Parts: sequence; C-alpha cells; structure tokens
Amino acid sequence: MYKSFSGQNVLRDINFNIQSNEKLALIGSNGSGKTTLLKIISGILQPSSGTVFYDNINIHIPSSKKPSIGAAFNESMLDERMTVMENLQFYQSMISGDNDSTEISLLLKTFNIKNLNNVLIKNLSKGMKQRAVLIRALLNQENQSLLLLDEPSNNLDIDAKEILLKNVLQNTKKTIIAATHDIQNINRWATSVIELKNGRAILTNLKN
Repeated sequence: MYKSFSGQNVLRDINFNIQSNEKLALIGSNGSGKTTLLKIISGILQPSSGTVFYDNINIHIPSSKKPSIGAAFNESMLDERMTVMENLQFYQSMISGDNDSTEISLLLKTFNIKNLNNVLIKNLSKGMKQRAVLIRALLNQENQSLLLLDEPSNNLDIDAKEILLKNVLQNTKKTIIAATHDIQNINRWATSVIELKNGRAILTNLKN
C-alpha cells in the first residue's frame, strides 16, 4: 500500500497482517506517517494505491458488513461548545442509534471524569479532554472489532496512563493498533511492533 501527498510518498510498500485480538504498537519519528497510516486503516483517508482489508472486507468500499472501528486521533473531534456528556451521547447516537447512557456513564467512571460530564469541552484541561477523547473511541464496545489510537497517552497523568493501560491496551478481547512514543511501556501491552522508517514498515513480533 502506498500513500503520497503532492507527489511525495509518505508511505510506500506497506504490507502487514494483524491477527484478531492482537495488540500492535506503531512507532516512528515525528512525520514518519503513523497518523496517516491509522487514518487509512480507519477509512478516513484513501490510499494512493493498494487495499486495506479487515475480516476480508475492503475498508474503503461502502458496505453494511464493514466492521465497527473505534478511533482516537490527535484532533479530538469533540465539539467545544457542548458538554462532555452531550458530545458522547451525540456520537453514540450516530454510530449505534442508541440513546441509553449506561455505557457512557460506566466509561466516565472508569476514566474518573464522571464529575465532569456537564462541563463544556472548551473548559477542560488537556488531560481531561484526552480522557473524553478515549471514551468517545471506546463507545459501542460490544460491537467494536478494531480500535485505532493515535498517541493515546498524550497529556495524561500517571493515574490516567494506568487506566488506559489496564482497561484498554491490555484488553484481551480487542484488536488494537496504537501509535505511540511511550516506548518504555510497549512491552506491557503490545504483541507486535511496527516501526515506520523512510515510509516503510518494519515488523517485530514481541510474543509468540
């Protein structure tokens, strides 16, 4: 798979497989293409050439059988004018048509921001906003088959990083691809590592 912008290759000859429930750490220097690759896998961006399949389904072709994908990118995609709860309820209704706030309440409690559910996004600290971003990505967990995270530990304090690790990254029931600079903690959750270097992917298996 290739991706270029203005004739310049950002990703070239990207070819790898990921198994169900595998945890893949995506590493590389700034500008190496990590976010671009995640957005292509999510379907937000089209590859310049090549195809992305998940469960034998082409991610970039509209289909009722497309998998449910959770994603958290550096751009929060939260409406600053709305409260935490309003943002999460709106997104939940879009992806599942569900108006039951039970899952939202459980995730707010897990990430220790239940007391902020009526606070406007624009009034949150960067760390608290990041917690809301992660909750948004986790909604509809029962049907979610793939989770894509772009630097998920950004702006999180030590306690929040442990919550992320234990409740998300180490979740054995999820297939996860996470771009990260938190190299020292990769062995605590990842089964494989892909390093992007000069637009190419180098795969290393950490666990058999």
